[in-house]
Amino acid sequence: MTAHRAERAGEPAEPILRGRSRRGAEARVDHPQGTEDPAATLNMLIRSVRFTGGIGVVGGFVPDDPGGTGDLAQQGKVAVEYGLHWLKGQALGSGWCPVKKYNQRLRDLIAAGKANPSWIVSHELPLEGAVEAYKHCNERSPGWTKVVLKPRSGEKLGTRHD
Repeated sequence: MTAHRAERAGEPAEPILRGRSRRGAEARVDHPQGTEDPAATLNMLIRSVRFTGGIGVVGGFVPDDPGGTGDLAQQGKVAVEYGLHWLKGQALGSGWCPVKKYNQRLRDLIAAGKANPSWIVSHELPLEGAVEAYKHCNERSPGWTKVVLKPRSGEKLGTRHD
């Protein structure tokens, strides 16, 4: 499987198609975040994945999203290029990431020093900061990705990179 992260400038499918001799990626996985337009994200995936390729979408799409970009997204609906998707014979899978399937193994890899996920952590907060952290993550505040909550009180609130 070949996975590519979308470029945010210009038409994201074009660099992928150029890099794959215009065939497109074999498979793509995307997780729309922040103010991304879900229709634009799905349509970019449809355009950039090759004929009979696969598209995986995890998180980011919910039955209703009052903060969504546009009327359709707020209702949990997305205007996609279904005709192109059908013509290309692409498979589409979606849903929640099965976290419980992987979390114990990942914990063991981190404890053994074989995995270091710290690059994705934007903030480390004391447990008392959980409400603030949830609020920022739920509102998709800029700079808030993942938060590590520490049970010891009195630690400085701040970003991971302070």
